[in-house]
Amino acid sequence: MKQILQSLETGTIEVAELPSPRAGVGQLLIHTLCTLVSAGASPL
Repeated sequence: MKQILQSLETGTIEVAELPSPRAGVGQLLIHTLCTLVSAGASPL
């Protein structure tokens, strides 16, 4: 699974390959088909 990580110290951003999460006892894992990363609205 790919995940976007940002360092709070330096602000650098990287795409990392991580293992997929697993649901534990009493938990629910939801499969997401589509996500969006937004840089936010630009000031006018």
